[in-house]
Amino acid sequence: LLSRAVGMAFIQTPLDFAYALNGIAYWLVIVVVVGTLASIAPALSAANLSVRASLSYE
Repeated sequence: LLSRAVGMAFIQTPLDFAYALNGIAYWLVIVVVVGTLASIAPALSAANLSVRASLSYE
């Protein structure tokens, strides 16, 4: 709806969505890598705690 309005306003042609499969694959790889890297530090610090320390942490 918005793409049609923008296309008609600027180039007098409705804009169509076109998703590139390689763009989706790149996005998926980047998200997985960033999520993995962001979880390494908390996981390592949690792994180094003893059970007693982790239960008394709250």
